Amino acid sequence: LEFETQIEQAVRPIGMMAGLGRPLEHEGAGRISLSDDVWQDAISALMAHAELIIMLPSPDGGTRWEVETLLRSDLMNKSVIVDPPNHASRRKDYDPVGEWAEARNVFAEEGYTLPEDAPDGQLVWFGSEREPAAFHQLSLDEVTDMRRFFKRIAKQAA
Repeated sequence: LEFETQIEQAVRPIGMMAGLGRPLEHEGAGRISLSDDVWQDAISALMAHAELIIMLPSPDGGTRWEVETLLRSDLMNKSVIVDPPNHASRRKDYDPVGEWAEARNVFAEEGYTLPEDAPDGQLVWFGSEREPAAFHQLSLDEVTDMRRFFKRIAKQAA
């Protein structure tokens, strides 16, 4: 089971999970394919109307723009930051520890303290603070615990 599929199953009781990208690019979130000249407006609209925002931060390109936009908004209260398990990617050139460290720097630039990388992965919620208010350590074989965590955060963020 792919990690994104597990997250989608966990949030299914809350609502549909959507993101930008090529349809059927991955199992999990529904994908919306858009041109380069409108994707930022689309992401902003999706974030503004989402009941819960689930973000896997990256310091690169468009994802960095999304992270900075989120951190500079009032939307962090309904955002869960995903530190994926270090073994979740099949890409050989992917450095999950290095990527997370760079993402921590982006958060720090905006005054947020993103925790150290957790090898097995974690979910992080800041609420209205700049320090994490809630954590959930991941276990890749448990969608039920993730579902409880997402439901609790969605209720607190509402």
